[in-house]
Amino acid sequence: MSHRERIIVVKTRLDVLKASLEELYQGQHRLLGVESLQEEAESRIDKVKALVDRLTDDTKDSVQHLQEMVVELTSKVTVLTRALNARSNTRIAPTQSFRAPDPHCYGGARDVKELENFLFDME
Repeated sequence: MSHRERIIVVKTRLDVLKASLEELYQGQHRLLGVESLQEEAESRIDKVKALVDRLTDDTKDSVQHLQEMVVELTSKVTVLTRALNARSNTRIAPTQSFRAPDPHCYGGARDVKELENFLFDME
């Protein structure tokens, strides 16, 4: 192979190396972009985890409060049930029946005084 052919081969290989190096730089740039996106995603994931942890704690507190309320209300119901049972065991005099008087019927009179009396009796 002549000296000139060797130079052409070397130039061709050099061009291939330059193109490969350019592709490498572009790939490195894309990789840096992906790494940046990955860091941002990890940061967001950490924020979501913190939010989930906070919501979990709040939910646990709410459930604990509700359990305490259920215990308190159960004890009140028990006391009221015992009181009602104790009251039903004692004899109470039967109540007298009460009969309310029937209201007067409005006769449709146009007299103001009679209408006022009717309304007064309704009260």
